Amino acid sequence: MDLAKLRAGEYQLKLDLVDSSPPLRRAAAAARASIDAKGQSLILEIVEPLPRARIDEHRLEQVVVELLAVASKHAPAWGEIVLLAREEDCHLLVEVQDSAPSIHREVLVLSCIS
Repeated sequence: MDLAKLRAGEYQLKLDLVDSSPPLRRAAAAARASIDAKGQSLILEIVEPLPRARIDEHRLEQVVVELLAVASKHAPAWGEIVLLAREEDCHLLVEVQDSAPSIHREVLVLSCIS
């Protein structure tokens, strides 16, 4: 994602009302090989059914892949990376955690449920 374009308002999101689970599962699949190569474990805790949400599927997938990569970078070789997704307080909550000593954690509240 080009952050300069986003900050300048030159980037348009393509928002559609979609099932929020598939882009998260695709992101996990895309990140799994590099996580496995480091001897780390990727744990999916996707609490189904996830809500339909107004999101840009491609950008969501991109952001989650990047968060998983950052978590993998900070986690030890034997560490665990957890991708958690659930509905909470009428929002879609996505969380990435790793087992680094600093207890690195990223949380995204993506969209109000439509």
